[in-house]
Amino acid sequence: QFLYFIGLVLFNPACPSLDRGAMAEGETMYSVEQIDEPLYSMLVNAGIAEVSHSDYEVLAVTDPATTQAYLEGMASDPETYTWEMIIYTLREAYNAAAGGEGGEGAEAAAEGGEEAAAEAAEGAEGEQQYVQAYDEEGNPMYDEEGNPVYYAVDGAAADGEEQPEGEGGLDLEAQGYGEYAEGDEEAYAEEGVTELNEDGEAQDTEQAAVDTASWTCTKCTFVNKVIDAAVCAVCRVPRTCEQEGPGHVERNAEGRTELKLRSDMLKEKSKYLKGQFKVVKYNADSILSGKKDRLFEIDFFKREFRNCSTGGTQSFALQSANLYRVERHISNPLNLKLLFFKSPHPIDLIFPTCADRQRFVEVAALQRKNPVVWAPNFCRENVKESIVKIEGNKIDRGGKSEPAEGTGMFIASRMPYEVLSVWAGTINLQFRGLPNMGEKLEEFCPMEHDVYVLGLQDVPSSMRDGKQIQEFFTAFFGQNFYLLLNTSSDSNVFAGIEGRKGDKNPPGAVVVVVRRNVLAKVANIDFFEMNEPGQSGKKNKETSDVYGVFVALRIQETTIGVLLANLTPNLTDVNARNGKLQMLMSRIKCHDPLIDISVRFDYFFVLGSLGYHTLPTDELHAQVQGQLVLTDFKEWDILADMCLPDRVLYWHRARSAKASQQQYSTAPHLGMPNILAVFDLYVLR
Repeated sequence: QFLYFIGLVLFNPACPSLDRGAMAEGETMYSVEQIDEPLYSMLVNAGIAEVSHSDYEVLAVTDPATTQAYLEGMASDPETYTWEMIIYTLREAYNAAAGGEGGEGAEAAAEGGEEAAAEAAEGAEGEQQYVQAYDEEGNPMYDEEGNPVYYAVDGAAADGEEQPEGEGGLDLEAQGYGEYAEGDEEAYAEEGVTELNEDGEAQDTEQAAVDTASWTCTKCTFVNKVIDAAVCAVCRVPRTCEQEGPGHVERNAEGRTELKLRSDMLKEKSKYLKGQFKVVKYNADSILSGKKDRLFEIDFFKREFRNCSTGGTQSFALQSANLYRVERHISNPLNLKLLFFKSPHPIDLIFPTCADRQRFVEVAALQRKNPVVWAPNFCRENVKESIVKIEGNKIDRGGKSEPAEGTGMFIASRMPYEVLSVWAGTINLQFRGLPNMGEKLEEFCPMEHDVYVLGLQDVPSSMRDGKQIQEFFTAFFGQNFYLLLNTSSDSNVFAGIEGRKGDKNPPGAVVVVVRRNVLAKVANIDFFEMNEPGQSGKKNKETSDVYGVFVALRIQETTIGVLLANLTPNLTDVNARNGKLQMLMSRIKCHDPLIDISVRFDYFFVLGSLGYHTLPTDELHAQVQGQLVLTDFKEWDILADMCLPDRVLYWHRARSAKASQQQYSTAPHLGMPNILAVFDLYVLR
């Protein structure tokens, strides 16, 4: 095949180099019916109905066997072997053999093979070379008059005099390319290419590249704008990650994609890297606290929250490492609460608009340790996550530039959600102490999940002050977890928890424990207690017919509700039992009581001793399926035949949430009634 090219050149010494441009506007199109064999059959079999004049020029001088091989490749792998790639490759092969205008490539090819021909075709050092530009979709680019647009490549100086001749040639110097090259040869050689801005002036392509990022082709040095592009927009060569520098994508030692940017590449959006927000600051817990106008700044590079006067004078700064909650007010769309470790009280802020509050929440989310945010534009094609490192140099703030120092990072995810493993279970203490069973309790509640919601039923009165429960589970879970909520305690470990709005001290409690890396994602924690005391029996005997504890919380953008319910085992009428459960559901008054409980949450769990096992037949599934109670709730039927006293049912909003149950079991070795369920919850970022 290669000798075929050599023969063409040797017997046609005046054969010019084929134009690297593709079809120009108005170019003649040939129907394959007009093309002779064997090219006709090959094109028909490949499903190609017509070709342009310039494409036909390439095919006419190409060995048919080579064309056939490429067309078969297009049939088997159309994403790799596109028509544009095939024509470009064949054109490049012919130009390498022909050696351009001077024929040096043909001479080298006759002497010593393909590699020498390619080297000779490149010409002497500094020789001008041009490649036609393609847009993001792989289509050739043309100016307003229909002439193809060319780029100088390989660091050559674009003086506009050696541009490709022929129909539609573009005067590069007239368009400003020559002026740019003469004025800054070193910068041009470093960038390898320029482009025209909206005003028709030459500009640095890299500076024009970023709303997302750019990457530089290692063959033609064109700076591509679209980070998702798998091939270069000019030469169609598959993307590689060999060149360093801002806007570059590479794989780090762990094999994760890593994107490097400068702050100025984000243009006007760079101001959020040192975001400044006009707010009204006050202390909601103090009646003596006045409201003050403030300027709150979040520094992405130094990882600080700064409280400043409206003139910009800083009064104090809080380290982002100590931030553990950003909590939007559940009913007031302008209010927000910040909670920091080592801070004497929460910081309450009022924003002028809902949009300002939402933007503050998004910027504050970047201050978490190793934050993961939904930013698909920063992820390469077929890559789920990318590490984005931003080096500060300057910030664009309303047309004014200010310096920035330091380096910040976050993890950009293509997926709008993350999956958290949630353990939900309950133990009926039967008015006895907590099970001090060591390994047996660890088997029931292993330390391998992200969130734990544990309901305790029939808690003895001596433990209802919450202190024993808190000390027990703090020691049990250890330093890698935080005991986030203990409903039996009046003073929880973390401030900002409302609750205690219902009947106090029922014989039930809910404990919420989260892994350390989940703590900063949790907000809007609330609980409500409902108690219906029964008759007292013998001395020191405690009983209760009906009680419930409800807990609500938000994890990132997903809301979760959990009801611990205990119903008397003495009710033998199924309708009466349904009524008790419906009564508990109707009494829940977490957050805004004007919003119906059934539409307030993305996930809803009901767990506890519901008592349906005491009926002649377990009617729970029949009542749920008949929409008489807990409509649309689900329960794994793996334990349905065991008639257990404790159950776990769940519901999720079909359009915005997804729950995958992984386990549903009981642990008889605890010696107390119990149940546990494990779910993978899809939590919106």
